[in-house]
Amino acid sequence: MDLIFNIKEQIHKNKLLGKITSTNDYAKMKLSLLEILISFWTGNPKKPMIPYVIIKNDVSFRRAIIVCQDKIFSFSFCYNLHVNNKDYNKQGNNIIEYYYKGFRIGTKEISEARALINSYNAAEDNTYCYTILDVDESTSEEAFVLFESLYMVEPGYIRYDHDPNLADPITHPLNHLDINFSKDVSYKIGLLNRIGIKEIEQILSATPKCLYLNL
Repeated sequence: MDLIFNIKEQIHKNKLLGKITSTNDYAKMKLSLLEILISFWTGNPKKPMIPYVIIKNDVSFRRAIIVCQDKIFSFSFCYNLHVNNKDYNKQGNNIIEYYYKGFRIGTKEISEARALINSYNAAEDNTYCYTILDVDESTSEEAFVLFESLYMVEPGYIRYDHDPNLADPITHPLNHLDINFSKDVSYKIGLLNRIGIKEIEQILSATPKCLYLNL
């Protein structure tokens, strides 16, 4: 069953819907998603209201998908959910904790991982090594594991845009997919038609028939 969360609060929109152009942007957004869900998800809403997030947590389909008015973007979600009730539609439900590679991740570990990100970003050469991080001795192993997952697990980032303001048939198609987020490796694939969450799930899922590009 999918987990669904309507992104209503402006502070949540600021943390989840901002522009992503670097690994640091991505890590902060993904950590914020973990924090928001464990703190504010209380069961699936009766109806998804844009903007909203879907967590696909099947064995063969492990992704987060965030749906906005003219944008849908998705990335890997490698964490197992431990919820109070396995029926995600049950109101009053909540996420107790996440698990990643056998390590328990809760609000404390999320807070510690955020401190590690801040320390990493403050390092002069931005090289990851435990010795350059300004780490409190009480920082847990789980926080380090979470920190590493944010930077070292393949993002699998893809974004669909319907962009009438910048549309150009040659360089910026009205409907397109943006693959990756960093300037040096990102690229666009133009689409002939507008698509929605159903088509995005068809593109990303490993189980249906493979879709073809007609080039």
